[in-house]
Amino acid sequence: MKTLAILAVAAAVLPTVVVAQRKPVERYPAPIPPAPPLPGAQGLIGWQVEGMDCAGTDLPDAAVMLPRPAFGWMQQGAPLRVTLDFAIDDAGRPVDIRRSEQSYVPNADDLAPALAASNFAAGAPHRQCQAHYVATRSPIAAAAVPDLIAATIDARPSREAIERIKPTGSDCFDKPLEPLLRGYPDFRTLKGSVGRLQWSMVQFDIDAAGKPVAVHTLTGTHDGGLDAAARAAVAKSRFAGGKRSGCLYPYWKSATPRPAPDSPDKQGFRPESATCPVELDWAVKPVLQYPDNYRKRGIEGWAIVAFDAAPWGATGNVRVLAAEPAADFGTTAINVVAAARLAPSNQGYVGCVERVRYVMTSPGGAEAPAD
Repeated sequence: MKTLAILAVAAAVLPTVVVAQRKPVERYPAPIPPAPPLPGAQGLIGWQVEGMDCAGTDLPDAAVMLPRPAFGWMQQGAPLRVTLDFAIDDAGRPVDIRRSEQSYVPNADDLAPALAASNFAAGAPHRQCQAHYVATRSPIAAAAVPDLIAATIDARPSREAIERIKPTGSDCFDKPLEPLLRGYPDFRTLKGSVGRLQWSMVQFDIDAAGKPVAVHTLTGTHDGGLDAAARAAVAKSRFAGGKRSGCLYPYWKSATPRPAPDSPDKQGFRPESATCPVELDWAVKPVLQYPDNYRKRGIEGWAIVAFDAAPWGATGNVRVLAAEPAADFGTTAINVVAAARLAPSNQGYVGCVERVRYVMTSPGGAEAPAD
């Protein structure tokens, strides 16, 4: 039987370089206390766990991954809060993750993927679990510099943020660098982290000959192998344009994929009254989509959906029968199936069942096998 498979690229592969020596990290001056932010001003948004429990029994929140700080718009009023419902399987993995409330909350897209990447103690399954989160909001002028740098890994910072991030006395931000040779780590040799992007920000100066000097790790996820390889990559680089000081350059390694929980046989969901063929004949094949917030963390998943089809092939009454590790995979699968069309039939069909699998693959990797 066939299964729809969704593929996403997991990591890039780049040339090997030599490892360099770690140097001391620069200390940051304490920021001046800022005036209260104006409504609508850009700030730094983070999330903290207020509490976790399963059927009233508290859980340790130290096991839970949290989103990286992100740039967002400052808002007046009560702090933003989000509650996620979930279960914990026998392996200690969070499953059946879904939002308790469905109203839109800004900057909350990574909460469920981060929970899906987390681990609890194995051998102690739980049901009826909840994780309660509260947002933190900091003006750019008051935010910690390492947190501001973390937010730049996948977002363009404002001018105010750049002024906070750049090292004291830096002239590297006055005009773009002129690289003649850019070194890169060999990411294939570096150990990855399941469900977590690794990154390293390197600070350096450039001498008159265009060679990086005073190379050291400024901040990052503090993965020793990546930090050393990032420093070595910068040391191998060469630049035109003369001497510069206080330069920054980031390297990152994509999250190691987390395989989806085991999926049941989709035919077990087929109703006795179904008139739909077991093997579906698609006239317009589904346009496969991967939920972007789960793709960034390499979280794989699946969804089993039911639907009916009109005589001319249009799909309708699409609903989710099961989805793991999060309900978001089912939401995306509804859109995938609703946009497809079966081959025309005399009377249409009821009780069609299809599974959509979301699978990561590295460059050059084989496609996911069909059922």
